[in-house]
Amino acid sequence: MSRSTLNLTGSPDLGGRSAQPGRRRLSLIAMFVAAATILAISLGAAERSEAARAACPATFRVVHNDRIGKLSLPAGNYRITLLDSTGPLTCSGTTPLFARFLQDFDGVLPSPWVVQVKKSQFRQRGNPSVGFKVTRVGGGGGGGRYPAGGRKSCNGLFDVLRNDQIGRLRVPRGKYRITVLSPTRISCARASALLDQFLNDFDGRLPAPWKLKASSGTFLRGSSGVGFYFERAYGPDPKPNSGGRSSDYCPGTFSVQHNDKIGPLVFPKGAYRIELSQKRGITCKQASTYFSQFLNFPNGKLPSPWIINRNSGTFSRGKGGKGFRVKPTS
Repeated sequence: MSRSTLNLTGSPDLGGRSAQPGRRRLSLIAMFVAAATILAISLGAAERSEAARAACPATFRVVHNDRIGKLSLPAGNYRITLLDSTGPLTCSGTTPLFARFLQDFDGVLPSPWVVQVKKSQFRQRGNPSVGFKVTRVGGGGGGGRYPAGGRKSCNGLFDVLRNDQIGRLRVPRGKYRITVLSPTRISCARASALLDQFLNDFDGRLPAPWKLKASSGTFLRGSSGVGFYFERAYGPDPKPNSGGRSSDYCPGTFSVQHNDKIGPLVFPKGAYRIELSQKRGITCKQASTYFSQFLNFPNGKLPSPWIINRNSGTFSRGKGGKGFRVKPTS
């Protein structure tokens, strides 16, 4: 009877059932604390991640429509953001890197750098926290590709009429922009004339003291810092366009049947292009006939008044006379 009374009055039971609500409350509190801790850690990590990125104070000026590989960079000002401000790369260190990448001829950056086109980022392969992002912005700013007095982007575009090469540097047909180094010592017109001359070079060995840095399409006059580089141009042509053009070649190619030579010029077996040194002079057909005859003079003693220019692979009627030049197709 007493047991029934106790049960009916709801006397506390010291078993497991009456203890459940308290445990639930403790469990819920623990879960809230844990969740709050995780959220705080996540927010702190996110804040640290955002804090690790740092926008550089000065902007970088791209003076004409450009690109690095497949990354298109319209002319304008760009904000540079360090991907990790606590790393070894600094804002001042990004300026020469970005300038160098813009000078790159084929979009293949020097190791270990790679370009991430979708994010407009440059990172080091194997060390992705070292790098920077570029974002086009309005307004002006410091920094830039062309320091005052150091470089000058020529206004006109240079037109390469056919696929060509200078030594191991391949130059596909198209329009190119020339940038001169030390513009007080070399003009755009002079650089354009030199580029045409170098495109006509027979074997890729430029006349002294000029040297070619094929990785960036840069020509330097010895160690003086005087020179120029050229890169593919994108966007509409400037008006007027005074950039110049490469010399054109005769249609078709001339086939040398076996390894041969004419004096100082060596002609391995293969295909060659013939270019007239002057528009008004001998014809392409005549030049082909002369070249065929000259291959019979391995000692280089050509019939008067013909002479050979070793550097350019040119055959001319006397010094400065009309003639033609020959160049391998590859």
